Amino acid sequence: MSGSIAPGDGQLTFVIVDDDDAQLTLMDRLLRSAFEPSGQPISVLAYHDPETALTELPVDRDVVIFLDYELTGTTALDWLNDYRRADAGPVILMTASGDEVVAASAFRMGASDYVLKSRLHQDADRLRACAGEALRRFRLERTNRALSRRLKVSNRELESKNASLAELTDTAHRFVDDVAHEFRTRWR
Repeated sequence: MSGSIAPGDGQLTFVIVDDDDAQLTLMDRLLRSAFEPSGQPISVLAYHDPETALTELPVDRDVVIFLDYELTGTTALDWLNDYRRADAGPVILMTASGDEVVAASAFRMGASDYVLKSRLHQDADRLRACAGEALRRFRLERTNRALSRRLKVSNRELESKNASLAELTDTAHRFVDDVAHEFRTRWR
């Protein structure tokens, strides 16, 4: 299935940020029922506020972050850039009611997905697919960034070697010119 997470990928951690205790409990239960039967080892970390969740993001394993859009005194958009900079995993915004303008803003800011809570609650396959696809894209993006950095380093090294080679070529040309000049002046 597209977006599925293979059991061989190791433990997967879900971070849920929602200021509603009932939603935290429900998402925890839904994630466990969606992933544990497949043998996928998971852990679920639940937080009421985005700041605490951000400071406690695991860095040693895959993380999928479910961030509620409406939070006490703030919205997920206020925190999305901070979560993206943490580079711990994909951020999926959850909402009770969809808003195309908010969804567009969320995607422009780097959200992996923008989903209605009711859709996640109704279907374990959809929840697995949503998390799996977000994680797959996140891994690809991370790999692309790493490859891009390696390419830039290789290009700088190549430019440096080309500059050295140009300097050596120039030195060799000057040497040949000097030797040719000496031969012409001595053998006249």
